[in-house]
Amino acid sequence: MINLNSTLCGVFLMLGSVCMAQQSMHAASGNATGPNGNISYSIGQAVYTNFSASSGSVNQGVQQPYEFFTVGVDNYPTITLRANIYPNPTLSDINILIDDLFSKSLGYEMFDIQGKRVQNGIISDLITNVPMQSLTPGTYTLGILDKNKAIKFFKIIKN
Repeated sequence: MINLNSTLCGVFLMLGSVCMAQQSMHAASGNATGPNGNISYSIGQAVYTNFSASSGSVNQGVQQPYEFFTVGVDNYPTITLRANIYPNPTLSDINILIDDLFSKSLGYEMFDIQGKRVQNGIISDLITNVPMQSLTPGTYTLGILDKNKAIKFFKIIKN
């Protein structure tokens, strides 16, 4: 019986030295759970991996870059639209402030993160109120239109 116990201990010690898990030191880690699933994360990862395909790319690891880019293309270089959207992020409504109402046919469209139009309206004054109470918290894209052609986009965050 003692011989069997010492043999099993020897086998477990050898397996423990051969089988290794992650070898990186992490500053913090945890699990995040939401209605669409869960994910395990760690902070302080030593490496990261990038996977690219024709439909997009995914970076695994903590070295995620911040990228700031203009949403859309300037299709109307002769039109100077100076607009402010406030407050952003918002809890309820936002206001569209147009410095110079150069056209009588301005409007807006708001899209959710999936590209579904959730709201639209007409901009007829220098300050236009856009109600967002009925929308769920998330990220939205607000497009300013002139004669139903998009001329400028804004990213709106609703808390």
